[in-house]
Amino acid sequence: MIFKTLLAAAAVTSMAVPALAQNDPIELSSQIQLVQPSDDGDTLVSPDSVVPGDTLVFQTSYSNRTGETVTDFVVATPVPPSVTLTMRSAANLDVSVDGGTGWGQLADLTVEEETETRAATADDVTHVRWIIAEMAPDAEGTVQYRAIVK
Repeated sequence: MIFKTLLAAAAVTSMAVPALAQNDPIELSSQIQLVQPSDDGDTLVSPDSVVPGDTLVFQTSYSNRTGETVTDFVVATPVPPSVTLTMRSAANLDVSVDGGTGWGQLADLTVEEETETRAATADDVTHVRWIIAEMAPDAEGTVQYRAIVK
């Protein structure tokens, strides 16, 4: 069930990211890979299934097919509710804890609860984004984050 939720989230991500693309035709695609740790380093594989505690890598690839240089291109993607960003990803990304309305570094964000405000945690992150400062014609790249299955 968790894996199907993640696949559905990936499908939503691949649909949602183009909607946030500022210039067409920027091509975007996404995939989810399972991290398999080994003595020789991590290996990324296509998951057949996942269980709580597994680490996943969510990748979005982009390519500029506009024929022009694109500046300040934003790639934003929702974080599926069935995962939590790893601390490293949470600390290094521009994140939102309010559905994509506000953005910042996790350490600077807060969450409103019934009667109080508290510091946001990696579990509160709803979206991540990257701003590609400049993308030349035919440029390609990949952005990614790691998350742990709840």
